[in-house]
Amino acid sequence: MIARKRRRAGALRESLRALGTLYVPDRLYAVRLAAKKLLYCLEVERSLPRVAVSRDLQTLESIQEHLGLLHDLQMLQSRLRSTAKEAGVSRSALVHLHRMGKDVETECRGLHAAVIAKTPRWDGMADRIMGDAVKAALITPQQLS
Repeated sequence: MIARKRRRAGALRESLRALGTLYVPDRLYAVRLAAKKLLYCLEVERSLPRVAVSRDLQTLESIQEHLGLLHDLQMLQSRLRSTAKEAGVSRSALVHLHRMGKDVETECRGLHAAVIAKTPRWDGMADRIMGDAVKAALITPQQLS
């Protein structure tokens, strides 16, 4: 379990570091997936004695919330584009779809900026979890008694 936790935290750290500042949905999805896997790993540890993971779980849930909303908006953007391409859409509807698409795009970019601003803190958490996992692997059962 310790090795899995270290791998999951490492995967989150690497996906965060690969994120960059450009708005690239695939990279955001990689962060979301890595955070979800680490979240599940820590949820298993929540019930163990001497393991404090509540703060990290809250942070990971926040990552999921931010990136989940961003993903939902990206799906809405895609749907708006496909609807605009359908035959028989009136000129008036096209204007409204275009305006909605711009509004969604603005919101996506704002959320992306918020994610980028939080990346250093999330990266630090992943580093700390990796370090904690290494320390835990070095502790003998006698030291826990």
